[in-house]
Amino acid sequence: MIDLAQEIDPKREEIRFQILGHAEGLFRHYGFGKTSVNDIARAAGMSSGNLYRFFRNKQAIGVAVVAKHFEREVEVMAAAAAADGQAIPEETGPGAEARIRRMLRGGVANLVDAMRDDPKILELAELICEDQKGIEMVNAYWDRHRAAIAEHLRRGNAEAEFSVPDVDRAAGAMINAVKVFWTPFTLARRNLETVDHDLTAVLDLIFLGARRR
Repeated sequence: MIDLAQEIDPKREEIRFQILGHAEGLFRHYGFGKTSVNDIARAAGMSSGNLYRFFRNKQAIGVAVVAKHFEREVEVMAAAAAADGQAIPEETGPGAEARIRRMLRGGVANLVDAMRDDPKILELAELICEDQKGIEMVNAYWDRHRAAIAEHLRRGNAEAEFSVPDVDRAAGAMINAVKVFWTPFTLARRNLETVDHDLTAVLDLIFLGARRR
């Protein structure tokens, strides 16, 4: 069996990371459409031919940049869930409901901040929807969040906080309910200043049905 950990070339991964950093900066400034592979290669201090050794095309770079954003968001959400009110002060407490609220509000806040700082993020969202690997990545992204919520619901059941008979189905429904606050396309049509207030109202309604009576 091949040990994948041994197959990773740290030097190559470091160069890929640097390329993505330069690409992300250019995408933020000029937009994905107006940034060329030559622009990225120039910023990274290499030829475009050399860059193609690391990414097959600009689309692959765009998908990898979004993957980096997803990983940062997962870290933000995990930290918010574990912070016991430090990240989102009004959501205090060790219970499952508070953890889920902090996690979801942290993830949405992360995207809202990105939308404020970088409206051109919509171009990358459109790219992801046109790329098969991008679509698979987005599906895996939602599955990851769904699994995390399901685990918190299970803990809530075990701690007699919730009475949720099918945690996987409930977690999926919860994700679907908050997606309107959690995608660039829908956020672009909303007042970003009211997103957290509106999200909290939806979560209030969700947890009315989840709490043990």
